[in-house]
Amino acid sequence: MSKEVALNLISRLEEILSNSKAVVNLKGLSDYYTRDVQFLEAAKSCLMLGDREKIQWVFDQMRRLSQGFGFYSASQNEIDEILDRLFIELRDALIR
Repeated sequence: MSKEVALNLISRLEEILSNSKAVVNLKGLSDYYTRDVQFLEAAKSCLMLGDREKIQWVFDQMRRLSQGFGFYSASQNEIDEILDRLFIELRDALIR
């Protein structure tokens, strides 16, 4: 896994979510938005540390969060594609 690739994917997810902020506020979905943003911040921190245990934590959290992550965004398909790519990157890192 390229840590840089994973971090770039997380940055793209952060950008997409921030573009959804108006919809989140309008529909009262701030709890979901906050959950997703906090996960991305924690994932970024764990990947920067880069040890296997931290990568495993991100991987496990992704399996739990992937259902409904960013569901409020108009870019849901793109979010799903990025999450799939990130999941593969993390899985590959754990296999190696």
